[in-house]
Amino acid sequence: MKNRYLQGVLATAVLVAGTLVAPAFSGSSGAASGGTIQIASLGALTGALTSSLGGQPTGVDAWVKYTNARGGIAGHKIKLAVGDTKSTPGQEAAVIQSLNSSSHPVAIVGVGTDNLGSAITYLTQNNLPVVGGNSSDLIWNQSPMLYPQGATQLTEVYALAASQKKGSKFGLIYCVEAPNCAVIKKELFTGGLAKLGGVNPVYSAQVSLSAPSFTAQCLAAKAAGTQVISLSMDPVDSLRLASNCASQGYKPIYTATAIAAPLSGTGFQTVSANAVNTNLPWTVTKGAGKTFHQAMSKYEPGKPQTDQAMEGWASGVEFGTAAAIALKTGKPLTSASLQAALRTFKNQTLGGLAPPLTFVKKGPEPLSQCWFTSVLNNGVWKPGKGGKTTCAPKSVMPTLQKMATEGSTS
Repeated sequence: MKNRYLQGVLATAVLVAGTLVAPAFSGSSGAASGGTIQIASLGALTGALTSSLGGQPTGVDAWVKYTNARGGIAGHKIKLAVGDTKSTPGQEAAVIQSLNSSSHPVAIVGVGTDNLGSAITYLTQNNLPVVGGNSSDLIWNQSPMLYPQGATQLTEVYALAASQKKGSKFGLIYCVEAPNCAVIKKELFTGGLAKLGGVNPVYSAQVSLSAPSFTAQCLAAKAAGTQVISLSMDPVDSLRLASNCASQGYKPIYTATAIAAPLSGTGFQTVSANAVNTNLPWTVTKGAGKTFHQAMSKYEPGKPQTDQAMEGWASGVEFGTAAAIALKTGKPLTSASLQAALRTFKNQTLGGLAPPLTFVKKGPEPLSQCWFTSVLNNGVWKPGKGGKTTCAPKSVMPTLQKMATEGSTS
């Protein structure tokens, strides 16, 4: 799903962002020493999924450098270790284990993965929380070790449909490379989220990103009368598909979650598209968005300032907010005290970066009711509703929460 859906990832290579330092924490309990706080992040720094999953650690790294330049968190400087997933799905546990063994982080912050569920057993056994990341995965609302920094999968998938004109003929084209893409198809079609969102599901197709052309799918979607196509693939191939369809005189509305501006550029000024954003759209340049862009320009020059980087940044802000609460006790920050602080969040927006986040004292976190949107106008992405959130009707939330809890749409 979502161009960032296309995630997956991980092998076992681990590198440290910046200067390699001695671990500041002992074990995954993360007890601080020397006034430092050790965290870790991971994403597809190399391989085919870099464009859709490589941005999370970049955003986290920008936040770390920005925060350290301002004295750190309650006087504690932050150290960041980064693991490269190498675009290999299903290996998250191996990378996280390597990160934990080499740097002993108090938390994993901002993960660019699409199969985080493979690491849950390890995370639970080692009491190692994950704070923020690519939240297009059901597991974010199924494990008490995970603390999303924004809207999560079922809210986003519902929003794909709910953001369209009521009654629109709706289609989905999703990749075979990422397991989560098939889950999204099940949620929209079998699980009924497309109809719940007010659209008419008429077409779906699974594709391989290595296919030389998507013309056949374009023609089939056109024949079905599809007016809106949700894309569950990476930015590069989303652009390629839109080009194939345009060559056939077919220009539907495209939609996806967390599109990293795949349809911008020459030749696509006439394409209509909208996106569902987990966090504040990367195109917002005022307020919290301005701080993000300034930090990225200064500390990550030349790196794409995309939706994925924004999610990594927001994950860092979420971690910093909770760490500051925990450190007010005067005691060293640990994984346990960090989680206790996270669970005090009530309608927490991270300074405007997130829809209201409310966490519970025990158990998996509930779905967010709200999300952000972006709109493609004349080839340029702009924030929808001026950067304000859109929220699902309260009547819809029990259905979404039940699906999240059950982990099934059948």
